[in-house]
Amino acid sequence: MIIIFIALVLSVAIETPTAWVLGYRNRNEIIIVALASVITNPPLNYIIAVCAAFGLVKIDVPFVLMLELSVVAIEWRILLYALGGDSWRHFKTSLIMNTVSFLFGVWLFQPRFI
Repeated sequence: MIIIFIALVLSVAIETPTAWVLGYRNRNEIIIVALASVITNPPLNYIIAVCAAFGLVKIDVPFVLMLELSVVAIEWRILLYALGGDSWRHFKTSLIMNTVSFLFGVWLFQPRFI
């Protein structure tokens, strides 16, 4: 479970500054971005952990990418719902934030992932 907590902290620590670079600068925007990660990251990592522990599916790149794409869609909708405004902007932000976070996670946890 400590890995899930570490993954959550890293996700928020990576995605929030990424959103800031992409123009989400006011307090509410940053809070919403962080909360979106808090909502989506634990279920993502829990699904991976349960599937790995019980051998439900092979934890490979296509499986994790499918889950990550689901997270992109959910976070996009959270940003759109909570902040309103430009749907395309929120989608791009969600995609970029999660890509950066995913690539960092692959780099950090590579021995376990591949």
